[in-house]
Amino acid sequence: MTDKNLTVVQDLGDIFTDPALRMNEGGCDPQGRFYCGSVGYACQAEAGTLYQLSADGTVRAMLNGITTSNGLQWASTSDTVYYIDSATGRIDSFDFDAADGAFSNRSPFVTIDPDLGKSDGMTIDAQGGLWVALWGGGAVHRYDTDGRLTERIEVGA
Repeated sequence: MTDKNLTVVQDLGDIFTDPALRMNEGGCDPQGRFYCGSVGYACQAEAGTLYQLSADGTVRAMLNGITTSNGLQWASTSDTVYYIDSATGRIDSFDFDAADGAFSNRSPFVTIDPDLGKSDGMTIDAQGGLWVALWGGGAVHRYDTDGRLTERIEVGA
């Protein structure tokens, strides 16, 4: 009999050793690979990296020169991934290769006015709309698949 609640922990070793960095936010692609980005404790410009951590223990740097790694979401078609480096003031889109998890052809999808806050966490709805929390902006925005703002919900934060 097997215990379905049994968890196997696998040590991946040190991904980075710089004590000025920490992991910030991540997510899984449709194939189950985990991605997580680092950020400097002092938010040093371009000090972080977005990593891919695969089930076989492989760790791969996907994007370098990241300042504040935040939201990460895949389109339902799985051929596009959306990513936020809060310091850029953008949500960027990439072509996504499901076979190896590679990102390519980075392009700005949405640019957020800095007076509205900084793009932070993100999720995607059934219609492909991106919901983005605005740090310092007290709101959540929804953008449709063409990058148009379709909804703004103010929150008491």
